[in-house]
Amino acid sequence: MGNSWSGSSGQVRAFPSKADFTERRSSSALLDKGFAALERDFELSQRAVGAGGFSPRGSDEEGIDEVESPQLSPQHATEGSMDLSLIWMDGSCFQLKASTTATCQDVISMLHRRGAISRGCPRLLFGKSLLEGSTCLKDVGVSSGSELQLVLSRPTLQLNASDNNLGLDGVEALIEGLPGPLLKASLMRAGLFGREGGQAVARLLRASPGLEFLDLSGNNGFGALSLCATGIDLKALASEIRTFYSLRYLVLADCNLEGALGGQELACLLSKAPNLKSLDLHSNNNLGSSGLLALSRALRQPTQIIELTVEDTGLEEVKGGQAVAALLHQMPLLKGLNLSNNFLLSIGLQALAESMPSLSISRLAARNLGLPISLSPEECDIFQCFLSKCPQLEFVDTEGHNFDGPELGCMNLLRPDVSEPEPMDLIQQIEGEGPLSALLKGHTLELSKLRSFCPNHSLQGAEVVKVLNMMRSLEHLSVNGSGLALEVLLESLRQSSLNALRFVDLGDCGLTSAAGRQVSELLQGLPQLRGLSLAKNGRLENGGVQSFGATLGAHSLSEIDLSCCSIAGEEGAEAIFNIFQQLPDLQSCSLSSNPGLGSEIAKLLEHILCRTRISSVSFASCGVSSGGLALKLEGQRCLHLTSLNMSGNTEIGPVGLQSFTSQLPNLNLSQVDLADCGLESGAGGNAIASLLTRCHCIYREP
Repeated sequence: MGNSWSGSSGQVRAFPSKADFTERRSSSALLDKGFAALERDFELSQRAVGAGGFSPRGSDEEGIDEVESPQLSPQHATEGSMDLSLIWMDGSCFQLKASTTATCQDVISMLHRRGAISRGCPRLLFGKSLLEGSTCLKDVGVSSGSELQLVLSRPTLQLNASDNNLGLDGVEALIEGLPGPLLKASLMRAGLFGREGGQAVARLLRASPGLEFLDLSGNNGFGALSLCATGIDLKALASEIRTFYSLRYLVLADCNLEGALGGQELACLLSKAPNLKSLDLHSNNNLGSSGLLALSRALRQPTQIIELTVEDTGLEEVKGGQAVAALLHQMPLLKGLNLSNNFLLSIGLQALAESMPSLSISRLAARNLGLPISLSPEECDIFQCFLSKCPQLEFVDTEGHNFDGPELGCMNLLRPDVSEPEPMDLIQQIEGEGPLSALLKGHTLELSKLRSFCPNHSLQGAEVVKVLNMMRSLEHLSVNGSGLALEVLLESLRQSSLNALRFVDLGDCGLTSAAGRQVSELLQGLPQLRGLSLAKNGRLENGGVQSFGATLGAHSLSEIDLSCCSIAGEEGAEAIFNIFQQLPDLQSCSLSSNPGLGSEIAKLLEHILCRTRISSVSFASCGVSSGGLALKLEGQRCLHLTSLNMSGNTEIGPVGLQSFTSQLPNLNLSQVDLADCGLESGAGGNAIASLLTRCHCIYREP
């Protein structure tokens, strides 16, 4: 999508507003129509912070409003014109002089020519109406003195191009060929490094003004031609972007962030992402306590981060605990914290507990902190002190540590009113003594309200029936890898009344080819079921899938996972076709990790596009080759497919992907996963961009 706009039917001239652009104002016309709402929330929060005694902007940011909301050259007024106020996305305002015949397109075109907006999807909001295209401003009630709000339509395109060694040339080619802005971008291990890598990422952000999720993990400089190469230069990245209000999730795992310098560079980037909610820094094991301290000191005001991962970042003992505590003071809204795999020891945990503020943390991961497997009473006291700083805690992962000391009350952290269900592993018998028995007898958790359940192999048939009968609200049942016999589960479900059950996970249960009929019986007994997973049952094979499809009656199942089931060849494809025929409402299907299907993927995709209503399909790691995607679908429209996963098919390459793209019908993909598809350098970037342009028609210019 470029800056091409049709000729103006009217005139639009810009007048600068008052010189002081730091004065913010609200638009009464603002609705949650795009990123304007997000921008406005941020500005309101900044005003509240400013009222608390300090300015929301630093002295070195003077003039940033002039950059983000450019003052356009003043012109003389003309006859038949009207004075309009244009409210920018950050709340600032400048004046427009427009003719009475000007259209919405005229205004947008002028902003493009002036470089005021990028190639996103800008719209004008007037009152409760979104104005687009050739809409004449006067015809919709716009008059002199009216306020127009500039908004961006939320992008929908999600791209995973990780593990393709695109390098600078490939990423540049991808950016140049993007059909529109991205909502999510994953460029893990893409071969980006140093200052040029940071600049390339900055160009990607500028091309995707509504980006919410960015994963740059593994771009650490290793494998570069120069032995002196480092990870992506975050300071260079930050210096080339304006304040990026839309970014919510940032993953910088294994990016070779080192010490105080790494922390300072990270702070530069975070200052440009004021609405960031989740930050993942795991596996930057050279960042250390000095890096976290530098980060906390360089942040000039508290962040809005609610999820923080500092797993395996080289935090050690007292200094490590103090560094984490210092950073937590800058994250007052934190809800989730992952400290795992850091050598804090009990002294580091104690330093953290003594220095950290009280927070509303509800989820904590604290695995492998250098503590002994069996904690002493003193170490349990320290852990208890740490937990006391998190009174809202609901979920704790302390794998690798046994609490032999005082009663921690960890079981009491499980509450019946938790809004998001977590699978619960019942590791104790219902009858007898133990933590679970005490939990049930104390009514800390009401099984009737439990929505997700993962029974352990220690439970026998009668016990499973007893538990299931108590779970009237159960929606998700997983026996993945539990070793629970399928016959036991079937009998338990027959004797239970689970009218709310919507998803059953039978993954990694050792199902054989003889189990296909039993699985179909399970579905027939659960007509309300919407999701079924048979993943990682490698012994199911073609025979099991065939018997499942042959005995399966019509069902309203909307999601099925047949990953890693040893389905192969034409026989396997026919078995899948039979299943599709019995599931007319199927929306999502995963056939990943069935490498024997490689030669049949083209037939399967043709069938999915022409004879089903499936919207999401995965052929990841199916052994697809460069020439294995010959389709016969020219001239057709198959707009129901919105998500395509081809990751892990390393032999596709740029040539194979270009050939595949040229044979595709008109699609409307919003999620594309091409990770580890052998797409290298500029040719790989061009091939990815070609696929997106062909299959993402929402942003295509008429």
